[in-house]
Amino acid sequence: MAQPDSSEVVLFYFVPKSSKFFYEGNEKSIRQAHEMIERHRADIVRGDMLIRINGYCSSFQTEKTNLKVARLRSSHVKSSFIVDLGMKEKYYLTTNHTEQYGTNARVGVTASLVHRVTEPLEKPDTAASHTDEIECDDTAALRNDNGNELAQTTTPATATDAATAAAESPETDRPAWEQAHWSLKTNLAGWALVVTNVAAEYRFADHWSVDVPLYYSCWTTAPKYRFRTLAAQPSLRYWLSPEWKGHFFGVHVTAGQFNVSVGSDTRYQDTDGMYGAGLDYGYAFKFSERWGLELNIGAGYINTRYNAYYNVDNGALFNTATKNYWGITRCGISLIYRIK
Repeated sequence: MAQPDSSEVVLFYFVPKSSKFFYEGNEKSIRQAHEMIERHRADIVRGDMLIRINGYCSSFQTEKTNLKVARLRSSHVKSSFIVDLGMKEKYYLTTNHTEQYGTNARVGVTASLVHRVTEPLEKPDTAASHTDEIECDDTAALRNDNGNELAQTTTPATATDAATAAAESPETDRPAWEQAHWSLKTNLAGWALVVTNVAAEYRFADHWSVDVPLYYSCWTTAPKYRFRTLAAQPSLRYWLSPEWKGHFFGVHVTAGQFNVSVGSDTRYQDTDGMYGAGLDYGYAFKFSERWGLELNIGAGYINTRYNAYYNVDNGALFNTATKNYWGITRCGISLIYRIK
């Protein structure tokens, strides 16, 4: 039987307060773990060795939530080995900890190999660690290559798989703001211009969201003032914080129609719409579990072709022109309501 390297411990990294396992940033760890498992595949399948998985989390306030996240992290790593290498649950010994790994809070899971031995040993009593039961034939103790005692399983059982762990998700222990994937918003600056507006935003990853605002106005508020428009400005956003607040950057596109006059003798109306694109910056903060405020500004380019009319009833057309505009293309002070 090949001897495992007792010093070979593979570290997998997770974002604090998240159980999601990202391949990006873990490529080297995945490659090392695959090589380690492949070298000892025969011993693992035969039952002479186990894959030792330790899950860690200390980011939350309660031990219960930390344990749930640690279990989810362990399950994600084990599932990747099951899918990629054909491993089985009975090949694992899993312990989850409600504390961080050493001094590195980003380490969420460690993987190593240990020998299975048959003489029973006393299970270590630690309040911060929880050993999941594994499938085995009899009571078994485990030692590493130096003979140090690791853990003991007391009864045969089926280990918690990824689906069961997902049912124990800590989402319910997180604030409603952080749980939310949808937001409804309205731009207060738009209402100041007598433009009805509403926006929906969907967060599809910890740092990414899509925001789609719609603007509509169909009335004249004064003889010399009208601001009739139908427009949309969807944007793709990157949030610096996975908690969906603070700074964000994005890119937006603009499409719409207009018929406007602002205190002048001229009315402007597009001939075939306006189109453009730009870059965004914004900041969002919450003042309750579901309500918040967002400030954003965008700059870019808009192209339109328009007709100019005398601003009187049935005013005559006197000019047609094309406008290429560079400058502020989006500005908002939006009230936010987070929903699931």
